[in-house]
Amino acid sequence: MKLAVLLLAIASAAAAPAAPAPAPSPTTRPTPEQLHATAYAFLRDKQYQKAVTPMDAAFRARPLAQQPRSLVLNHALLDIALKQNAMRAVKDLRDYLAAMETADDRAVDLLGAALTVAVADDRMRETELYESAEQQLEKSIKLVEKSRRGERKWGSEWKPQAEYQDLDAKRASSRKTLNEAKQALKKALHDAEQAAAKVDRIEDKGGAGKKKVVAKRSANLDAAQRESAEAEKRVVTQKAAVDAARKNLFQPTWSTDLAPIDPATPDAGRNPPPSTRPVT
Repeated sequence: MKLAVLLLAIASAAAAPAAPAPAPSPTTRPTPEQLHATAYAFLRDKQYQKAVTPMDAAFRARPLAQQPRSLVLNHALLDIALKQNAMRAVKDLRDYLAAMETADDRAVDLLGAALTVAVADDRMRETELYESAEQQLEKSIKLVEKSRRGERKWGSEWKPQAEYQDLDAKRASSRKTLNEAKQALKKALHDAEQAAAKVDRIEDKGGAGKKKVVAKRSANLDAAQRESAEAEKRVVTQKAAVDAARKNLFQPTWSTDLAPIDPATPDAGRNPPPSTRPVT
């Protein structure tokens, strides 16, 4: 009897449904806002390397057009501070400002700083991105200047109209010198290419033929080779002239030591500070 009861209990236990496994605790991922807040704290303390991972994660969460202003500017600020992805900052800030219909002084300062860092590599200056960003910078500066009557923005500083005109004249002169040097280099390269092609055409004719023909061809080849060598020297000279003109390019100074935007005050720095000059 006892055995039967025991067997019945075992069978009942086996037939009973198993208790459900405990549900796993949900894994919560930080939101873009939380990631940005973490990155901002590192940015504020100038711990730039620590800011990279949360900042990039927050920035990848949405397209640029959907990003809050503070995140766009802080992401660019990090690229500028690290001096590793300055052209990415240039592109993001160019696109951000191009979509703006109102002034944004801090974004202008950041784009100027990004261009300053990027141009450390001379090759960047010749890219379409760099040139289009410079054009956008000038357009955005004009928007910002509307709030400071009688003053003009020169890099990170504000200058009286008369002083700005002097500075701008020097900039225009240095740009003219650079453009002229570039045009001269372009011509020198074309001339060198033509001179080298002339040498190749003469050499392709070979050394066969009558004595007088061969002698004339040899003389022509010598002359063409001298012309080609002189053309190459002019190329070297003009490259040096372009390098010197770039070095002497008169440009405004943009500070690269800018404070990040607190996500809690997303409009900070949008408007330029009020003028401290006396009203005349």
